[in-house]
Amino acid sequence: MMAVKDSFETDFYLGEILVTEIEVEYKDIIGYAMVIGGDDKRAFLIASVDALLQVDKDYSIEDLKKKVMNFISMQEKKIMEACEIEKKLVAKTKVNFEIMAKR
Repeated sequence: MMAVKDSFETDFYLGEILVTEIEVEYKDIIGYAMVIGGDDKRAFLIASVDALLQVDKDYSIEDLKKKVMNFISMQEKKIMEACEIEKKLVAKTKVNFEIMAKR
């Protein structure tokens, strides 16, 4: 049940909500995430970052930040490439009504 406050600062239950909860393990460190909704990819990424940020044995925090930023940059490229492919596929389906034959 999700508890919220109304405009008079009184608690009430909004209702039931779906949450996605994930735990990941990296080098014996547990990363945890809980997100509202059924977005398992988002929860997985948050839990992964949580675990990575707890690692202090093998990497300095600056090295870790560089690795995370490099990973994010690579993922951003992949997302942008997928968006371009999707735009091209959608463009193929567009119809120009002005050049269609009139009856």
